[in-house]
Amino acid sequence: MDFATAARLVCEAAKDFDDRRYPFTVYLDFCARLARAPSPHALADALACALAWKDGKVQVDPNGDHETETDSVPYRIGRAKPNTYSDQHRQVFETENFYLWAASVRGITEFDPLKLSDLQDVFHLWQSTVIPAFVLHCLNPRVFPLVDQHVIRACNFFERGVLEADVDFDSYANYHAFWLKLLREAGVDVATATLEELKTIDAGLWVLGKRLARGRPTGQPMADDADGERAVSLAPAATARVDRSDVMGHPVLTTASLQFKQRAVHLARTMSQGRAIAVAAEELGIDLRPSHRKYPWSIFHSWRQQGIG
Repeated sequence: MDFATAARLVCEAAKDFDDRRYPFTVYLDFCARLARAPSPHALADALACALAWKDGKVQVDPNGDHETETDSVPYRIGRAKPNTYSDQHRQVFETENFYLWAASVRGITEFDPLKLSDLQDVFHLWQSTVIPAFVLHCLNPRVFPLVDQHVIRACNFFERGVLEADVDFDSYANYHAFWLKLLREAGVDVATATLEELKTIDAGLWVLGKRLARGRPTGQPMADDADGERAVSLAPAATARVDRSDVMGHPVLTTASLQFKQRAVHLARTMSQGRAIAVAAEELGIDLRPSHRKYPWSIFHSWRQQGIG
């Protein structure tokens, strides 16, 4: 599917996103607070709110004991999942080292997926991709996009016609390249875009990815879901699942295949990582993602974390 069509579908879907579970005004508020946090304590407070928001535990409430700074909207904060945010996370957030690291992330102008590993290897906070990427996004929304299984699924559908939704180091780097192309096609300049514009693209991808996961038939009337998100229309055949096999039923190797990763690691013993990835892909008939060509060192880093090589 061409990017013009993808951008149109995403922008249309964003109109059907209901932010009752993830209130946009609170999102804008904690992003602003993180951008100017004057102390480790203030940074920790804003991150606590952000992570609760991520878990859908923040709600606009006239009786809430919190209030957004710009438009005085009252809201309440519920308890996030323990693996998302706990007292142990809070202790790290309040350290001077974490505060300085957060300041360095705010100053980044080029996408660097290795920053994900800082939260995993340096601060020992999470061993996933989604939450570290969320923290990076909140600190620097124009460089690090939000990511989860739904936007990855939408990305893979638009790019390759498959419904894979694995979120890892590799897929995040690939999604970033897709996100930039989609923004350009939608007429959004990431350098000058408002957070509203950036969030519109994210919201549209999230809605479409969620709909693809639920497999609604094309043309089904829109109806409210239990969590407040509404069904949207997609292009014809959007919900048809595409198997990763050829016409004879034989498995098709991809960059996610263990055989490809092991071959590239073996070749890297005698050549550069970038060359090893290219040769392995050529040998196995695999179409490389842009992230593999642009960030070979990052790809190898993620494979080592998976115990490969």
